[in-house]
Amino acid sequence: MEFHFDMLWKTESRNKKDQQKFWDLRACEFNSRLVSQRLTQETKQVLKFLKDKGALEKNSFVLDIGCGPGKYTLAFAKEVKWVTGTDISPKMIAFAKENAQSRGLRNIELVQASWPEVKLEDTGWKKRFDMAFAAFCPGIDSAEALKKMVEASCKHCFLSGFVSRQDQVMEGLKKHLGIQGKTWGNQIYFSFNLLWQWGYYPE
Repeated sequence: MEFHFDMLWKTESRNKKDQQKFWDLRACEFNSRLVSQRLTQETKQVLKFLKDKGALEKNSFVLDIGCGPGKYTLAFAKEVKWVTGTDISPKMIAFAKENAQSRGLRNIELVQASWPEVKLEDTGWKKRFDMAFAAFCPGIDSAEALKKMVEASCKHCFLSGFVSRQDQVMEGLKKHLGIQGKTWGNQIYFSFNLLWQWGYYPE
């Protein structure tokens, strides 16, 4: 059954250079949203949820996969001991570094990397983190990528994504760059089924 869901999930082949280019083009837009009142409230709600679940504690080490310009990375850094953020886009990482520096946050490590290509043994990330976190991250795009996320954590994992969405700007950019579209709704469905098969009980 795992093979079945893994094959269903692998609906497209991702080109790393195209993905970097696409997210580099959106880096300024995402960075400008950090001060948005809606996003600030959204971040607070996510942090409250994680705290209520015991996933965010003062001595926690957190991995933020697909961190972008630091929306959650910056918020986590104010609550935990250490945060590692990773993103495929060099420009996203550059913005995240600037944002961390301007806020005086020094308990953050930022790594430019494509999650599917990350080797946990090489980075020393296997079971290193108290929580592995990925919010709306296209890098969690297969059973292998999901399992790697689980293996990076020794306690908690948080994965969120769209069940359904339409974004004309994004679709226009993808068409211009020759990037195949994706059905966002499948990520959560496949994740739940795979996690159940692996013996976990996702909420």
